[in-house]
Amino acid sequence: ELARHLEGIGDGIRVVRHGSIFWIVQGAQHDIRRPDDIPASHAEWFGRFFHAALARGVYLPPSPYEVGFLSMAHDEDVLSDAIRTLTDAAREAARR
Repeated sequence: ELARHLEGIGDGIRVVRHGSIFWIVQGAQHDIRRPDDIPASHAEWFGRFFHAALARGVYLPPSPYEVGFLSMAHDEDVLSDAIRTLTDAAREAARR
């Protein structure tokens, strides 16, 4: 569901996931499967995105080359809140 909310924000924001592992990439024209597939422009955008999310209470991995993990501790309410927060953070990061 996060991917659907991020569509159309900025320059090609994609949510790539495998099982409970996920990462969010900006500027990619295809799914990212390896760190060397990540566009150079992504690091700058991710820094803005990371700090915008953190200011809103969502702590992502601080490096644009790290992945996030979901767990059973993340219930529907937590996930819904995170989706709203990350969508707002992505909009903010795209404006700068």
